Amino acid sequence: MKRAPDVLVPVLSVATLALLIMATALQWHWVWGLLFAYWMVSGLLRAESYLLTPIRRTVQPVLFWAATLTWGGLSLWFLADIFV
Repeated sequence: MKRAPDVLVPVLSVATLALLIMATALQWHWVWGLLFAYWMVSGLLRAESYLLTPIRRTVQPVLFWAATLTWGGLSLWFLADIFV
């Protein structure tokens, strides 16, 4: 997976943070659902997830799958808000 250019990373991070603050204030739960989906997919593609520290699938498989399935479940839960 390609990395974003180093100059672009702070801009994306600030924009994402602003979007998450706005989404929380406006109760747009689907935005959080997309973020959780992104974390789940990127974790599966890289075989690494993050909580407070990196969790590698080869080193801590149970914790990796627990975190990844949690991201997936939260994603479905928050995205379901669109249809309810």
